[in-house]
Amino acid sequence: MQRFKPSVHLSGEPGLLMVPADAPAGVVTDTRGALGFDRPLWEQFAHYVSGAARGDLGTDEVGRDVLSRLTYGARISLRRSMY
Repeated sequence: MQRFKPSVHLSGEPGLLMVPADAPAGVVTDTRGALGFDRPLWEQFAHYVSGAARGDLGTDEVGRDVLSRLTYGARISLRRSMY
């Protein structure tokens, strides 16, 4: 049984949320760097906005393109609303 650890899950530290709870500090630091969480918040936001302006909304948890998933969902919703 896995127990809830408020200090880890509610810390707001994305590096801690992406790795196992018993991961060494070096793994957490490497994960933060690989995901870009080690950069200032304004720089992360500017990177996201510039990508979104080009149509790059990133990928979901399993690596699928978010823009194509939104397009597919909108197409299904429009089709359903016509009946």
